[in-house]
Amino acid sequence: MAGVNILLSHPSAELYGSDRMVLLAARGLVNRGHTVTAVLPTDGPLVPELKAAQITVIIADIPVLRKSDMALRPFLKLVWRIVKGHRDIIGVIRTVGPDVLYVNTIVQPWWITAGKLMRIPVVVHAREAEPQLRKLVKMAINAPLFAADVVVCNSKSTRQEILEFGLMSRKRLPVVYNGKDWSAFQRRRNTTAPSASAVRLTVVGRLSPRKGQDIAIRALAELVSEGYAPTLTLVGDVFPGYEWYEAELRHLAADLNVGDRVEFTGFQPDICPVLEETDIAVVPSRIEPFGTVAAECMAAGVLTIASNCQGLTEIIQSGRNGLIYAADDSSALAQSCIWALNHPVEAKEMASRAQRDVEERFSLARYEQQVTEIVQSVVRSK
Repeated sequence: MAGVNILLSHPSAELYGSDRMVLLAARGLVNRGHTVTAVLPTDGPLVPELKAAQITVIIADIPVLRKSDMALRPFLKLVWRIVKGHRDIIGVIRTVGPDVLYVNTIVQPWWITAGKLMRIPVVVHAREAEPQLRKLVKMAINAPLFAADVVVCNSKSTRQEILEFGLMSRKRLPVVYNGKDWSAFQRRRNTTAPSASAVRLTVVGRLSPRKGQDIAIRALAELVSEGYAPTLTLVGDVFPGYEWYEAELRHLAADLNVGDRVEFTGFQPDICPVLEETDIAVVPSRIEPFGTVAAECMAAGVLTIASNCQGLTEIIQSGRNGLIYAADDSSALAQSCIWALNHPVEAKEMASRAQRDVEERFSLARYEQQVTEIVQSVVRSK
């Protein structure tokens, strides 16, 4: 079809999971002859990446819904910012004149309402599933999705969260698994079994309670108590306002006498070198609607052990291409690591199988094509 003019809204300018996924989706749309303008609330490392992909970037201070906004006083402040931000949204839409509005993540629902008020088709890419929230709060967050033409879900787990409220049919909730070019992760084609004498564990992801780095530190301490000699590398930084969590992690490691075994690398734009030096990748998330990082670790040929949390169980088949343990249970995580160390041949076979699975199930071409077809479909049906 002829080129489509797409206005893409995204709530971050960093380069973590959802940021990288929206970059790939936008790049795929441009490569297929469409025009994309991205609106971000701040400047950041995502901006030059978008521009390099021939995507116009607009920086506009549009509010982003955060967990901290759920209290009364912050919520009232947010409401005022939404009122002001809505004028900016309308201004951006009028300037760009899009054929379709592509809203990435559900934390800026005001884009959905503005798009519908201006009679523009809206595609929302839902990358969040928040089972820990109270039902009334979840309903308030998910209600605006009803106004969207299509809500793309990054996993069956995410779709099920939305279906709970009975506001939308499955037909309007297609599942599109994340995908990417895995070639950069496959430098180590010959996977090696983890070494019991000095096992190197790695957790990749933003430092956050929902990512569960504290669970990994507790499991590390248990491995030491069992006579192993592990180290733990934490790759990632905190979201502004969550500096307390990094401090808490450092204190926890010191209290458990493993402070000298834990390395904080901060954010790394390229995690491949770290994964090349990793024996076991750990994904200890408490909340993980999909879990691209698990697929990245698997693609790198690293045995991956993840919690039985949401989308992670859609990526890892325990005992076949990785291991799954009970979420929030550091002892279960430690025991999974010990099993891998005591069964090096099986662990190596799992890691090799995982590489093949990721290539087959989560390819970049499949991801780009599915997103493009969905965007084009709402324009055709106007």
